[in-house]
Amino acid sequence: MVGSIVDESYSLSKSAGKGSRTATKSLTTSRKSSTRTLTTVTETIATTVTQTITTTVTETTTTTVSETATITSGAITHLGVLPRLYVEKYVIGSQTGPFFLIGCNIRGQAFNPKTNGRYDDWYTYRYSDAANIKSYGFNVIRLIAYWECIETSQSPSEFTYDDEYIEKIRQTVEAYSANNIYVIIDLHQHGSVNELGKFIPTLGCDTDFADEFYSDSSPTSAREHLKQLWLGLSETFKNYSGIAGYDICNEPHRSYGSLSNQQVADCWFDIADYVIDGLRGVGDNHVVFVDFSPWSRYAGFMSRKLNDDNVVYCAHFYQGINATDVTVLYNDYSQLQSAFEKDINAKMAEFNVPFVMEEQGFGGFKINEEDERDIWLRNAITIHKTSSLMQGWLYFCYIAYGGNVKGGGWQATLIKCLADKLSSTRTTNQLTIGASSAKGGLTNQFTWECHWYDSCSSSAVSKTPANGCEFNDPDLRLKSRQAFLSPY
Repeated sequence: MVGSIVDESYSLSKSAGKGSRTATKSLTTSRKSSTRTLTTVTETIATTVTQTITTTVTETTTTTVSETATITSGAITHLGVLPRLYVEKYVIGSQTGPFFLIGCNIRGQAFNPKTNGRYDDWYTYRYSDAANIKSYGFNVIRLIAYWECIETSQSPSEFTYDDEYIEKIRQTVEAYSANNIYVIIDLHQHGSVNELGKFIPTLGCDTDFADEFYSDSSPTSAREHLKQLWLGLSETFKNYSGIAGYDICNEPHRSYGSLSNQQVADCWFDIADYVIDGLRGVGDNHVVFVDFSPWSRYAGFMSRKLNDDNVVYCAHFYQGINATDVTVLYNDYSQLQSAFEKDINAKMAEFNVPFVMEEQGFGGFKINEEDERDIWLRNAITIHKTSSLMQGWLYFCYIAYGGNVKGGGWQATLIKCLADKLSSTRTTNQLTIGASSAKGGLTNQFTWECHWYDSCSSSAVSKTPANGCEFNDPDLRLKSRQAFLSPY
């Protein structure tokens, strides 16, 4: 993450001790548990999507789904409508076929814990934020959840967690699932005041880890804390299909120390394998998202694949962006392309593994059409999508104060520039459309069978409409984007 984007501002007050629990381990002396009310939540989702295909034809879809979730002892069994995602070879998919991720990182109301001790609040306005994200045509978010808010340990031998914060994560996931949006739970550590240093080795701030973070494998090591945290979260989310996956640690960076960069990278993959093995051991088969180390923007030290195949590798791309003021240093296409190939894509191709561009962008800064940031964004996306191994693109980041979005201008660019990537994930779609009557109903109903190609330059029509509208326009893919952004 670009430094000044982090500092731009981070709300959830951390409840020290309140609602906490202590993992049962020989190194701990007690177990406290917050009381969770056993409830059954029934939600009825009524979604009406109206999209204009031409000036005379309107596609109208009305879907009513009864969704039930049962919470039992902290675990959730969600009988929702989102199919579980998984990785097959180098493609993310579900039971319905390939699925390309497009969305953004979510901070919600942003604060900076360094200055006021408060953390991002994506909880309070979760429903309005989810509605915003859905209106953009996105299908996934990366929820920035802070390690030091989930784990409240005061020493390496202690393993305590804040159940109230975890419950906020759960309820936020529910809000997005109700809008058919997947959630990647991201374990974030940037921007705190070294709370992590109480129980894992850092370099005096939570943005960088010390050598011992990577090399220590003792029962009180960082890798053990990481595994136990994810096992705890798995108790809640293991059977929840609305979770796209777990990002086990954001940007596991190390800026200096006695270990070489190659040793750090190799140790980090050992840690990732250890955490993933723990999850698989309890029957949690969610996709795991893994960043690179010692820098997430550089995959050059990757020397092997991870042991598990249900994994997506994560790159962050801020090449050409000034880390101090988040302005553009360069947006030259060839220069950005060279950086992408050298820093990221070469290793992805060498090991033939799927990856997502998990972070890139300009934080809460406004992007205006054809300004320097807009040119950078369009060039970056155009370059990244040339890789067949890229399985998703998430902007950093969505910031909203009281439901009012800060910045913006990037949402339409993502949809427009990634339309061909999105459409190529589905070979056939059937759309039932018709001319809209005065009362909003459908008349002269007919069905199109649209065949999407990688080039997205044409679509085949199974029946000619009575009004003679032509649908060979490649922009059809934009106007009907919900058809292929939906997981169904």
